[in-house]
Amino acid sequence: MPYHRAEGVLSESSDGRAMLAAPTGNEVIVLNPTGTLVWDLLDDHDDPGQLTRLVHEAYPEIPLETVERDVHTFLDELLAAKLVEEI
Repeated sequence: MPYHRAEGVLSESSDGRAMLAAPTGNEVIVLNPTGTLVWDLLDDHDDPGQLTRLVHEAYPEIPLETVERDVHTFLDELLAAKLVEEI
């Protein structure tokens, strides 16, 4: 299932880490560098398979299956936090 950033999410980056806030929440979520990479990639890529491939290219030392699992888990977490939406 494709994803895109939810409308109205506030996003700021500092030192390679994105800070996100949903428009309906009062919590700020700070992403690690890999999460920040996925968040940035969501600007141009909505397919989890594409995201997995691009993250694996950035971190080729991590097994593809691990990257795939982690990307899907992260997208589920963003979805639960209302920071992304399924298309």
